[in-house]
Amino acid sequence: MGVGPILNFKKKLITGRPKKQIRKNPETFCCRGHHVMLKRSCETVTFSELKHEELEALVKFIYSDGSGLSAKEKEHVRSLYVTADKYEIPHLRDLCRNELVKSLNLSNALEVLELSLIPLDNALHDAAFCYIINNLKTIANSLEFKLFATRNTDLTVEIIRAYMARRNIYY
Repeated sequence: MGVGPILNFKKKLITGRPKKQIRKNPETFCCRGHHVMLKRSCETVTFSELKHEELEALVKFIYSDGSGLSAKEKEHVRSLYVTADKYEIPHLRDLCRNELVKSLNLSNALEVLELSLIPLDNALHDAAFCYIINNLKTIANSLEFKLFATRNTDLTVEIIRAYMARRNIYY
């Protein structure tokens, strides 16, 4: 079984905060599936949490001007957000957060709220939380809310309390 197509790209600073010096002459990477291998050495970076399409979107972002997310990157915004946090790529994380906030809707607000807890992100958490409170009558009647409540009992209580406080209902 093959490992999928190979992506070739030049070595570039991913994090903006390198942990070691990079030579001036960039080296070529070869990307197979979830691995990024440096051709002229044995250095390997593994992105096991990314699917091939998500890894491709990450590479395309690295080589973009960084001014915004492409359609392909927006398609994989959740996984790119987590990856940006894990590998300390703050600009990508900020762009992903902004996209997640802009795309909040009834069907994804609970997922975005859960996502905001992976790296504790107050801005994303507050946006998702407020969206949920403002739309709780609709969201509370969904199967997603029932499943969410099973996984996140404390957060569900927090949501209900905030909703009741906003409506001046005292418990």
